[in-house]
Amino acid sequence: MDLLFIEAFVIHLEFSKVFLDKIDHAGKPFEIIQAERSKFDNELVESDLTIIYRIVGKKYALLIENIIDAIAIVDQYERYINVEK
Repeated sequence: MDLLFIEAFVIHLEFSKVFLDKIDHAGKPFEIIQAERSKFDNELVESDLTIIYRIVGKKYALLIENIIDAIAIVDQYERYINVEK
């Protein structure tokens, strides 16, 4: 399923737009520059999908976790904030 999502983000920009519209980037022109599956950092976290995109020269990342029943990791939000720094 992860690979289908990656393909959708890269090939079907309308799919990507659905996500970006939800995070305060609605209507802004964007470019998907990288899409990875299962990016892991030993000290921080693993994200199931990492989508790197650019808006007006600035890079952003979508870290997508697709496990519905998983137990939250301690400080998970803070760890995600630090993954792409």
